[in-house]
Amino acid sequence: MYEDKDCIIFEAEKDRVEDHPLEIGDEPGSLHHGPVHKELIHQIMLHEDEDTGMSVSLVRYTKGEPSAVHRHTCGKGEYVLRGTLHTEHGDFGPGTLIWWKPGSLMFHGATMQEDCDVLLITDRPFDIEYMGRMVAPDEVFDPKEEFLR
Repeated sequence: MYEDKDCIIFEAEKDRVEDHPLEIGDEPGSLHHGPVHKELIHQIMLHEDEDTGMSVSLVRYTKGEPSAVHRHTCGKGEYVLRGTLHTEHGDFGPGTLIWWKPGSLMFHGATMQEDCDVLLITDRPFDIEYMGRMVAPDEVFDPKEEFLR
């Protein structure tokens, strides 16, 4: 890490890469505080602000894995670095930033064809509420139709 009065530079270390499989048995409506989703295979935490809880991490979603419908109390963005990110709004390639407002119903993950690497950004501490529905990598699904009737 390098820090001066104008900036802080963080360099990822290999030992900071973590595998985070979570159990599928999470109950709908339960609130989880943690760094990852069920479909996530790797996460490298790049920065977490102690004062605001804002965080930035590098995430890899595995090709062919289903995505969990969920929501957060934080705002969350994913900037696609490699692959295609499959979401409730469509599929997005490298150079795209998708920002979800706090409380938005969402799902996101890789497609059937390739892994997807994203830069994940939150505007406050990360939490997650799973809705109990998994979405296939090639499935078109609008979570609002099922959960906001």
